[in-house]
Amino acid sequence: MRNRQRVALAAIWTMILVMALGMTAFAGSAAGTRKKKDSAQQRVYDMAGIFSQAEEESLEELAARVSEESGMELVIASTDETGGKTTEEFADDFYEQGGFGTGKDHSGAVFLIDMENRYYWISTEGRMTRYLTDSRIDDILEGNVAEYMADGRFGDAAAAFLEDAAKWIRKGIPGGQYLYDEETGKISVYRSITWYEALFAFAVACIAGILACRGVTKEYDLKMDPREKRNHDLAYRAEAAYALRPFKDQLIDQKVIRQAIPRSHPSGGRPGGSHPGRTTVHRSGSGRSHGGGGRRF
Repeated sequence: MRNRQRVALAAIWTMILVMALGMTAFAGSAAGTRKKKDSAQQRVYDMAGIFSQAEEESLEELAARVSEESGMELVIASTDETGGKTTEEFADDFYEQGGFGTGKDHSGAVFLIDMENRYYWISTEGRMTRYLTDSRIDDILEGNVAEYMADGRFGDAAAAFLEDAAKWIRKGIPGGQYLYDEETGKISVYRSITWYEALFAFAVACIAGILACRGVTKEYDLKMDPREKRNHDLAYRAEAAYALRPFKDQLIDQKVIRQAIPRSHPSGGRPGGSHPGRTTVHRSGSGRSHGGGGRRF
């Protein structure tokens, strides 16, 4: 009897232990899922510890709002250790390894404050390279961002970047925008046409074609009765004649002029020329294409 009681009691305790372990594992799994989800939403990475808690929270909200409005992801980061990389290399790698960006082309940008090399840098990828051209990046870096960086107001500088980037994104891709690959010299011109532009062009083409056809038809439309038309045709044929004359071409002189024609670029000059729509891109270590620029502080 006692043995049966002992076996039953052991079974009960075993069941309780299994249930407790299962609930713990479930709680740990749920916590891990929440942590992963929250991490995916994170857009501010203060690895150098230069932002206050309030600044970090404010930047997270601002970055989330601009990212949602633009459909591209904007990230803020700071570091005091680049592992021997340049600021540009670190910014590109951080963006890629963090899995940032939207769509297949990873559209977005990161604003990096490098405390080790004393640089602040913007790295862009995907559609963002079309919006943030070289001139627009210069405008951002040399505006309020530069003033705040000089004063050590790093949180304000990051906020200014997000606000200025949002301003340029709202303005849209500039006319004549093109990408210039500084390594290969390849140029990729941005071409787009809106639906109303296409509709307008189609309407103009139809109207022009109709008017041209009507004009030609009216010009060659001879309004005659059958008798007049027959006499007209007979008179035309009666005067018709042709004659063949021998003709021979004779070369008098020849002159050959050779002139080098420089390759034209959308900037209207050499590849390094300035143009408001130009975006200079480079390849990261992984081979992905990035635009960007930076300044020392």
